[in-house]
Amino acid sequence: MTSDKKGDLGRREDEARLKIQKFLQGRRNPDTRQYVEKIIEYLENVRKKDTDRKKPEREVGWVRVKDLLGEFVGEGKLIKNGTTFYRLIADLSQDLIIDKQTQPMPHEKGRQATFYRTLSKYRREWIFSRDGLESAYAERMACIHDLIEQLIIAQKLLMENGCPNPHEIIIERFKHQRKKKPSCSAALEPNLIQEFRDEKGNIDYQGLINKIATRGQENKGSTL
Repeated sequence: MTSDKKGDLGRREDEARLKIQKFLQGRRNPDTRQYVEKIIEYLENVRKKDTDRKKPEREVGWVRVKDLLGEFVGEGKLIKNGTTFYRLIADLSQDLIIDKQTQPMPHEKGRQATFYRTLSKYRREWIFSRDGLESAYAERMACIHDLIEQLIIAQKLLMENGCPNPHEIIIERFKHQRKKKPSCSAALEPNLIQEFRDEKGNIDYQGLINKIATRGQENKGSTL
């Protein structure tokens, strides 16, 4: 990417960040802020999935309004009534945070459907309040814990079926795969896992989880 393109991307990101932060600052009700966080997160997830599927840009990220209603509005859901939802969606559209389009539906004669998508790509740290980030962090930690438990079970099953040291094989395969397709794990502190590896090369996964969780707690007081 050339320096000019990087500069343009940086300016667009700055504009998007300022828009969403200004919008959130004008909503002092914590419930309203949460509604914004969840709606933007949902639309961003759709955008990411569509991008990963290599959809054309004009088709990326659009969600029908009735699907948003089904996801967020009603008894036992995030937003209790449709009036609040429609007012918030209209404000987000008016402030150019989300985009809107209507189009006729081929199988719904005489009707037009309304769709929304995020107007720009938003980063989580721009959108989420501290409570939102801590909640997302807790969810990710729970997922990590479940994956590690599954890995431990898989290693035990391999040992029961004649594989003497599945951990070494897994590590070798992982290293080989990472050479072909580097992952974000390559950016981890190199000594972190070593702290929890014994003389035989086995990893104390529970200790590793506790270490990561402790670091998260230590950082709770830091400024986002």
